[in-house]
Amino acid sequence: MKKILLLYILMSVFLYGEFLSTNGEVSFFYDTEMQRLHSIKGNVFDSPAISQIDIGIMFGKNIYLLKDHVSGVELIEGTGILSIKSRIEGVNVNTYIFPSSDEKKKLYIINEFLNPMETKDIQVLYRLIPYRDTGILGYLPHKSYYTYDGVRFKSLNNGSGLYISNDEYLDVFKFRQVKDKDVKYQEDKLFFVTKIVDKKEKSYDIVALDFSKNEWPNKVVFSAESLKEEYQSWGEWNWDFKRYSKDIEVQLSHLKMLTDVEKIPAFVYYGKSTESISTNLNLATILSIYGKSKESREVLQDYKFKRKNSPEDVAVLLSLFKSWEFSTDPFDNSKFLMKVYPVIMRTLSGIDSDGKFDGGSEEIGLYYNLIALMEELLENSLDIKNLPRELILEKLGKVKNYVDINFITPDGIKDTPKSTEVNPRNIKFIDIYPESSKSIFVQEEFEKYYNKRLGYLVLEGEPFMDLEYNLNFAQVLYNNSFETEGERLYRRIREVVVKNKNYLAPEMYTREKNEAGIYGNLIYLYLLTNYYRGIE
Repeated sequence: MKKILLLYILMSVFLYGEFLSTNGEVSFFYDTEMQRLHSIKGNVFDSPAISQIDIGIMFGKNIYLLKDHVSGVELIEGTGILSIKSRIEGVNVNTYIFPSSDEKKKLYIINEFLNPMETKDIQVLYRLIPYRDTGILGYLPHKSYYTYDGVRFKSLNNGSGLYISNDEYLDVFKFRQVKDKDVKYQEDKLFFVTKIVDKKEKSYDIVALDFSKNEWPNKVVFSAESLKEEYQSWGEWNWDFKRYSKDIEVQLSHLKMLTDVEKIPAFVYYGKSTESISTNLNLATILSIYGKSKESREVLQDYKFKRKNSPEDVAVLLSLFKSWEFSTDPFDNSKFLMKVYPVIMRTLSGIDSDGKFDGGSEEIGLYYNLIALMEELLENSLDIKNLPRELILEKLGKVKNYVDINFITPDGIKDTPKSTEVNPRNIKFIDIYPESSKSIFVQEEFEKYYNKRLGYLVLEGEPFMDLEYNLNFAQVLYNNSFETEGERLYRRIREVVVKNKNYLAPEMYTREKNEAGIYGNLIYLYLLTNYYRGIE
């Protein structure tokens, strides 16, 4: 064991990677160059708990690093399950890694050995590099799990042991097994070793990492039931999405990853995530558009309206109506009158005689949402009891006039009334531009910023594709009878996204490697653009 662990240490190095999976709480990255897990988080809103995990397989006394024998790596289509295929000494090894969809604080690593009966003893080595390099290790024999810095880990079906080693001086190399409580110092290396105790036609090593403080029952698992359950969970989500192209299906998978939790992250990437009301509302809208009305309501149901008018309240009201528009459920007037109607009336009363709104903001986004909200109210006025249609028409006219005077110029749309220049990114608010000159303005903006060589729009010589801006512009083109230009732009965007393994990033480089990330607002825009295309 001493020589094996030493060899394992010498063969390991660190590099960042390309695949990302999450369940909205637990997340991990996988580097396809070095074939290892890294940046493993038990909470996407926090720093990683584990910096890196390397996997090795032992047949008898011979050790094989998984990275040297990998034949294929993929995220299984329509799931968050990472699949790694390898072949060692004639034995096919399938490794599955996934954050559980049902047990939100658990990460599973399952190694499946096919036809291993003729081989020698099989052990699996996991080299763990915690994010905090100094801390207390613990072992609970009656529960069969180890602990370090808030992480619990154990093999669910095999015998296991945790070892500490220090290779600072190779001539006095030592390792010791953690048997109770121990200390890991900065230079120490951790090895979690499991042994296959029951070799069959299919043999499994099932390791779970638990980032919660919940009770963890000490039971032996005889099959990879957690993997089966994970497939079932994704099957229930994906059953009506198979008609879409792979890039759309992947974004719908990412949508589940972000929204199937109580606290929705605005994004998941290397850094710490944050919450965003606007992103939540966009996700609720896109859930409804793609037939997930129940999930859409769950995103919106916990919002509490403010006591005074606010941009958030206007955005929430608009999102509610958008969600209802696509919902198959009947409109509930009683619930609406009790919870939403008073907020609508307060919002309307907050618009003064000049069309200015007392919502605490003078940004164009607020007025755009306010106009869209009143237009939604008018469209649904026949279905809503006691809705003051004439008052809404009056207020809508005043707000549009206020916007025309304070935001609209021949050169574009300003951010605020006090802005001295227009912002080309405000093309997304083109619906409020004067109808008589809208089409000409869209065409001029497209010709001004479209780079024929790159195939997408570029602002101010930026060395990357601004994905949000380009997706917004593609929607503008589709919605304003520029279908040919819209399709040309969309196909180029899709080409860049697919090349990046269908991960969306705010800044997409075409000649450089893009980091993997899952961004809620970009998922919304990508799926909404596909919806506007009218193509499944």
